[in-house]
Amino acid sequence: MAIFKVISNYFSFQGRMNRAKYFWITTLIVAVEIVLNNCVFESTCVTPIDEEKKTVVMKLDATGTNWVEEESDENETIAMIRGIALIIMINIAAFVLTLFPSVKRAHDLNWTGWWLLLFLIPVINIYFGLQLIFLKGTTGINGYGEDPLLRPSTML
Repeated sequence: MAIFKVISNYFSFQGRMNRAKYFWITTLIVAVEIVLNNCVFESTCVTPIDEEKKTVVMKLDATGTNWVEEESDENETIAMIRGIALIIMINIAAFVLTLFPSVKRAHDLNWTGWWLLLFLIPVINIYFGLQLIFLKGTTGINGYGEDPLLRPSTML
Protein backbone atom coordinates (compact mmCIF):
# COMPACT_ATOMS: atom_id res chain seq x y z
CA MET A 1 0.00 0.00 0.00
CA ALA A 2 1.13 3.54 -0.70
CA ILE A 3 0.88 4.77 2.91
CA PHE A 4 3.24 2.02 4.11
CA LYS A 5 5.76 3.00 1.44
CA VAL A 6 5.60 6.65 2.53
CA ILE A 7 6.08 5.68 6.19
CA SER A 8 8.92 3.27 5.44
CA ASN A 9 10.62 5.93 3.27
CA TYR A 10 10.33 8.48 6.08
CA PHE A 11 11.66 6.21 8.85
CA SER A 12 14.83 5.35 6.97
CA PHE A 13 18.33 6.79 7.00
CA GLN A 14 18.85 5.77 3.36
CA GLY A 15 18.74 8.24 0.50
CA ARG A 16 18.81 11.99 0.10
CA MET A 17 16.46 14.93 0.68
CA ASN A 18 16.50 18.34 -0.99
CA ARG A 19 16.43 21.68 0.84
CA ALA A 20 12.77 22.52 0.34
CA LYS A 21 11.43 19.16 1.50
CA TYR A 22 13.77 19.22 4.51
CA PHE A 23 12.71 22.76 5.44
CA TRP A 24 8.97 22.07 5.25
CA ILE A 25 9.09 18.71 7.04
CA THR A 26 11.18 20.04 9.93
CA THR A 27 9.12 23.23 10.11
CA LEU A 28 5.93 21.17 10.41
CA ILE A 29 7.43 18.96 13.13
CA VAL A 30 8.70 21.95 15.12
CA ALA A 31 5.36 23.79 14.76
CA VAL A 32 3.44 20.77 16.08
CA GLU A 33 5.98 20.41 18.89
CA ILE A 34 5.51 24.06 19.92
CA VAL A 35 1.72 23.78 19.88
CA LEU A 36 1.74 20.56 21.93
CA ASN A 37 4.25 21.97 24.43
CA ASN A 38 2.13 25.09 24.88
CA CYS A 39 -1.06 23.05 25.35
CA VAL A 40 0.62 20.87 27.97
CA PHE A 41 2.12 23.87 29.72
CA GLU A 42 -1.19 25.70 29.79
CA SER A 43 -3.17 22.65 30.90
CA THR A 44 -0.83 21.96 33.81
CA CYS A 45 -0.81 25.55 34.98
CA VAL A 46 -2.29 25.35 38.47
CA THR A 47 -3.22 28.07 40.92
CA PRO A 48 -3.94 27.47 44.64
CA ILE A 49 -7.44 28.69 45.60
CA ASP A 50 -7.23 28.20 49.37
CA GLU A 51 -5.04 26.98 52.20
CA GLU A 52 -6.43 23.44 52.09
CA LYS A 53 -4.14 22.53 49.16
CA LYS A 54 -7.10 22.52 46.77
CA THR A 55 -6.06 23.64 43.32
CA VAL A 56 -7.74 24.87 40.19
CA VAL A 57 -6.52 23.08 37.09
CA MET A 58 -7.01 24.56 33.63
CA LYS A 59 -8.10 21.85 31.18
CA LEU A 60 -9.59 21.73 27.72
CA ASP A 61 -13.26 20.78 27.55
CA ALA A 62 -14.53 17.74 25.63
CA THR A 63 -14.65 19.67 22.34
CA GLY A 64 -11.04 20.79 22.78
CA THR A 65 -11.90 24.42 22.09
CA ASN A 66 -12.51 26.00 25.52
CA TRP A 67 -10.47 26.15 28.71
CA VAL A 68 -12.37 25.07 31.82
CA GLU A 69 -11.34 25.61 35.44
CA GLU A 70 -11.66 22.38 37.37
CA GLU A 71 -11.13 21.97 41.11
CA SER A 72 -8.71 19.22 41.95
CA ASP A 73 -7.30 17.60 45.08
CA GLU A 74 -4.11 16.87 43.19
CA ASN A 75 -1.02 18.45 44.60
CA GLU A 76 0.40 21.32 42.55
CA THR A 77 3.84 19.73 42.47
CA ILE A 78 2.54 16.44 41.07
CA ALA A 79 0.68 18.30 38.31
CA MET A 80 3.81 20.21 37.37
CA ILE A 81 5.94 17.05 37.35
CA ARG A 82 3.43 15.33 35.06
CA GLY A 83 3.43 18.34 32.74
CA ILE A 84 7.22 18.50 32.61
CA ALA A 85 7.44 14.75 31.95
CA LEU A 86 4.94 15.07 29.09
CA ILE A 87 6.84 18.02 27.59
CA ILE A 88 10.08 16.01 27.76
CA MET A 89 8.40 13.11 25.93
CA ILE A 90 7.05 15.47 23.25
CA ASN A 91 10.53 16.94 22.73
CA ILE A 92 12.16 13.51 22.48
CA ALA A 93 9.56 12.44 19.90
CA ALA A 94 10.17 15.63 17.88
CA PHE A 95 13.94 15.02 18.05
CA VAL A 96 13.53 11.47 16.72
CA LEU A 97 11.15 12.62 13.98
CA THR A 98 13.58 15.32 12.79
CA LEU A 99 16.55 12.95 12.92
CA PHE A 100 15.49 10.98 9.81
CA PRO A 101 15.15 13.96 7.42
CA SER A 102 18.29 15.55 8.88
CA VAL A 103 20.38 12.49 8.05
CA LYS A 104 18.92 12.40 4.53
CA ARG A 105 19.69 16.11 4.12
CA ALA A 106 23.29 15.51 5.26
CA HIS A 107 23.48 12.72 2.67
CA ASP A 108 22.34 15.19 0.01
CA LEU A 109 25.38 17.30 0.91
CA ASN A 110 27.53 14.13 0.65
CA TRP A 111 28.13 14.15 4.41
CA THR A 112 27.76 11.19 6.72
CA GLY A 113 24.88 11.31 9.20
CA TRP A 114 27.41 11.41 12.03
CA TRP A 115 27.90 15.11 11.26
CA LEU A 116 24.58 15.63 13.06
CA LEU A 117 26.50 15.31 16.32
CA LEU A 118 27.55 18.91 15.67
CA PHE A 119 24.02 19.88 16.77
CA LEU A 120 25.16 19.09 20.33
CA ILE A 121 27.75 21.90 20.32
CA PRO A 122 26.33 25.36 21.12
CA VAL A 123 26.81 28.08 18.46
CA ILE A 124 28.23 25.52 16.00
CA ASN A 125 24.77 23.91 15.93
CA ILE A 126 23.29 27.14 14.54
CA TYR A 127 25.91 27.35 11.79
CA PHE A 128 25.46 23.66 10.93
CA GLY A 129 21.66 23.96 10.92
CA LEU A 130 21.83 26.91 8.54
CA GLN A 131 24.07 24.89 6.23
CA LEU A 132 21.53 22.06 6.17
CA ILE A 133 18.81 24.52 5.20
CA PHE A 134 20.64 26.72 2.68
CA LEU A 135 23.47 24.76 1.01
CA LYS A 136 22.67 23.22 -2.35
CA GLY A 137 23.02 19.45 -2.39
CA THR A 138 25.53 17.52 -4.44
CA THR A 139 24.58 17.58 -8.13
CA GLY A 140 24.07 14.15 -9.62
CA ILE A 141 24.64 10.81 -7.96
CA ASN A 142 26.76 10.75 -4.80
CA GLY A 143 27.64 7.96 -2.36
CA TYR A 144 24.16 8.12 -0.81
CA GLY A 145 21.96 7.89 -3.89
CA GLU A 146 20.46 9.79 -6.77
CA ASP A 147 19.99 13.56 -6.84
CA PRO A 148 16.53 14.22 -5.35
CA LEU A 149 16.02 17.11 -7.77
CA LEU A 150 16.62 14.93 -10.84
CA ARG A 151 14.60 11.83 -9.97
CA PRO A 152 10.81 11.54 -10.01
CA SER A 153 9.36 13.03 -6.82
CA THR A 154 8.23 10.77 -4.01
CA MET A 155 6.13 11.89 -1.08
CA LEU A 156 9.00 11.54 1.44
